[in-house]
Amino acid sequence: ISGIEKEEDVGFYRIMKRNFYKPLDVDYKNIFSPEYINEKDINKYKEIIDDNKIDVALIFLDKNGYILNYNEVTKENEDVHLFKISKEKKQEIKRKYNIDAKSDKIITIGYDCIMKANNIFLIAIGEDKKDYVKKLFDEEEDKSILTLIKKHKNLVIFTDKNASYKTEIEVDKMMKERKRKKELEEKRKSELRLKENYGN
Repeated sequence: ISGIEKEEDVGFYRIMKRNFYKPLDVDYKNIFSPEYINEKDINKYKEIIDDNKIDVALIFLDKNGYILNYNEVTKENEDVHLFKISKEKKQEIKRKYNIDAKSDKIITIGYDCIMKANNIFLIAIGEDKKDYVKKLFDEEEDKSILTLIKKHKNLVIFTDKNASYKTEIEVDKMMKERKRKKELEEKRKSELRLKENYGN
């Protein structure tokens, strides 16, 4: 997050270092923490992502169905971009994480970066995420970011009991049935094409 000192006792970088990088034994040389000063910083972040394909995109679902700073697929949030955080959001960051955001601008990756990752790990904790988790399994489609993400071939969803849509067994059964229906539909289409070709 731009505008937050990396090595502050209450800084975002230090929190990540203590709770994420150290437990996973991450080589600090492989950590890039984007900071925004001017447009060159956005381009630098884009270049780093282009040169280093994301293996696992770890993303969190918030209470409003947002991933990062967006919940819809639009041109504005397709790629690495800036977004402004409100005074209220700054206060929430301070209250939740004890972090003082000095800037009102944050650099974030877009949905295209996420979808190009080899794997997506989506984390949804709390009952207020339940309807959004359910949406990930619905066949209904719209312009939401969840409709896009659920199409990723290696999406793994982590929830607690409060956010869970169904049990693991129920989800597995549902996905197998959905796969069976899709295969039957593909078979039907293939047979129709053969009949049309034969007729010609």
